[in-house]
Amino acid sequence: MAQVELTSLEELTISEYGRVAQLWVSAHTTQQFWSPEFDIFESLLPPKSSMVEFGSGGGRDAPRLAQKYRYLGTDRSPELIQVARKNNPELSFQQENIYRMSFLADSFGGFWCSATLLHLPKNRIGEALREMHRVTKPDGIGFISLKEGYGQKIERDILFDESGEEIHYDRFVARYQESEFASILTENHFNIIDDKSYVKPVGNTRWLIFFVKNK
Repeated sequence: MAQVELTSLEELTISEYGRVAQLWVSAHTTQQFWSPEFDIFESLLPPKSSMVEFGSGGGRDAPRLAQKYRYLGTDRSPELIQVARKNNPELSFQQENIYRMSFLADSFGGFWCSATLLHLPKNRIGEALREMHRVTKPDGIGFISLKEGYGQKIERDILFDESGEEIHYDRFVARYQESEFASILTENHFNIIDDKSYVKPVGNTRWLIFFVKNK
């Protein structure tokens, strides 16, 4: 059984997202950021399928996903859930712990997980993936994105408030090599859709993109 308790590093990350929630959401509004990935996802998951977003943040990706699917957004941060509901009053969002969720097994035909798993310690990533596997139907389709790199540590980032003042915030970030995370996915009951998975350079960040099918 997964441990519900979070590590101090995870608690710090959630607290920091809560502290800067509105600023962070305002700085991450690019609707087209995952545009090619939306197209691939929609080619794999049939329309009107039930789907869940793990780590919905401020609900940026929710409108596009809800156009095609029966959408539910989840996040651990109550402040981000509040912003997501405000920005998307017609959609459903709820607070969940990715290590142990309130959903029955095989609840969703697919999932979207953008820049969420990178905030989990590497020694707990299997717990989360097994829980994601549990709530996804057999042959369900998933999208996962993480940052390429090595190791794991607290990283400091900067936002700017309305007056232009710098607001610093800290987040725990685990980075992976493509083959490293591919092995982790396979070990935790996901088949990688090889011809739809790749590395995506965006500025100084190289994103690892995985499309997977539930075993």
